[in-house]
Amino acid sequence: MQDAAREQLRRKARRNKRALGSRSRAGANSTVFLGRGRGVWRAKVAEAYDAGQAWIVVTLVGAAIGLNAAFLNIVTEWLSDIKLGYCSGAFYLNESFCCWGADGGCAEWKRWGGGFWPLSYVVYIVFAGVFSATAARLVKSFAPYAAGSGISEMKCIIAGFVMKGFLGATTLFIKSIGLPLAIASGLSVGKEGPSVHYAVCTGNVISRFFDKYRRNAAKTREILSASAAAGVGVAFGSPIGGVLFSLEEMSNYFPLKTLWRSYFCALVATAVLAVSVCGSGMGLGTDRYVGNESFSYRTARHVSGQIRSQLALLRDPVLSHYWRLRWLVRRLCDQVESQDAGLPQEIPRGLSHH
Repeated sequence: MQDAAREQLRRKARRNKRALGSRSRAGANSTVFLGRGRGVWRAKVAEAYDAGQAWIVVTLVGAAIGLNAAFLNIVTEWLSDIKLGYCSGAFYLNESFCCWGADGGCAEWKRWGGGFWPLSYVVYIVFAGVFSATAARLVKSFAPYAAGSGISEMKCIIAGFVMKGFLGATTLFIKSIGLPLAIASGLSVGKEGPSVHYAVCTGNVISRFFDKYRRNAAKTREILSASAAAGVGVAFGSPIGGVLFSLEEMSNYFPLKTLWRSYFCALVATAVLAVSVCGSGMGLGTDRYVGNESFSYRTARHVSGQIRSQLALLRDPVLSHYWRLRWLVRRLCDQVESQDAGLPQEIPRGLSHH
């Protein structure tokens, strides 16, 4: 109720300011006609920006979540492979990129211990222990709220409970570092719940740069709901699944405008993730052409496949209406044909069919 009253006061202040500006412009003389025109357009631009601010925020949040998810996927793959060996040509490449196009490994990928399995086993254990200990120390020292999944706490925050620091920038930074370390260490953890946490942290941090959301907690919770949908979307590659998760599990109040914004945010995050992961090979120093197919073409084909998979969900309801309409047209034609016997002979039969 307080958030709704605060938003009502903000809109009332904007209306009063706009009315005051129109009266002042009406009372001005003709010598400031050009200045009055610039003031009108400036006011219209400000109104359009205020009306479309939500779409700007969800676009920025979706792009940031997609880039963060791509970074986490690349770093996790590299840390998982560094426990087994390293690439002699470029240490920052994992095994798949180091031996791209080669079946059964390659000479550039060097195993720890030179193939002596007891030494390789010890190095594997050491790396796993270092990764897990580093993640635990970072969380314990800098961001205790980054521990665990965080979905239960986020449900309370979106419902209205205030928990300062849980969705802060420090939690986002430590979560983004500790998650690949914990997964690469071999611990029994997944990235689905933490993906929702760092996605909601991203939405909270970005929305704080906009005065409209910094002053209104209710509107901020709408952005948090959209961010949760984007987090599930990048974790499973399913924007619609992310929206359903946010609708069923995260939010108690989910209006129609939040539904569309959540889907758009999840779609932007998934598309940015697909482009970033597919195009990451160019930034990692691999060949530009692999299998007679450029990385840019592979990226475009992957994104088009993502769009086709989303459009395929609409195929069945559209086809059902199409066949229903076709059945109605066919029935109408049958009725017209049944009446052809009573038509005069000078009227062409083709005209009756038309």
